[in-house]
Parts: sequence; C-alpha cells; structure tokens
Amino acid sequence: MALGFLVLALIYNHLWIALMMFTMAGVFSIHAYYEMTGRDLDPTFALLSNLATVVLLASLALGVWTSRRRTAQGT
Repeated sequence: MALGFLVLALIYNHLWIALMMFTMAGVFSIHAYYEMTGRDLDPTFALLSNLATVVLLASLALGVWTSRRRTAQGT
C-alpha cells in the first residue's frame, strides 16, 4: 500500500499525499516496534493503529475534496 502512495506522491506532488506517506511510515513503525520487541498487541497498539487509520482517511478525503474543488474551478 505504501508503494502505491509513493507513486501518487511522485505523480501529483501534493501536501495531502505527503501526509499519507508519513502516516503509512508511522503505521509501519508501530508494527515493526511491536514485532521486533515481541510485545503482544495491546490497547495502546490498537489506539495508535486506529489513530493512524483516521489520519490516513482524513488526508485522503482532504485530497479528494481539494482535487474536486480545483476541477470545478477549472484551475
């Protein structure tokens, strides 16, 4: 999934895509930390993972909104 976002970031070069890339990096870091330390998945993991998902979806919605607004204005 992160490679797909990287392709989008390189093609369109928008701030919302950069936010999505940083969010995916955060999700990867959370998963790597829990995997490498051998910790069981706990409520903290669930909270951080869900928060990252909300940020990811919000930035995607922001990107769709700005893209549609630009298209409607003809810019």
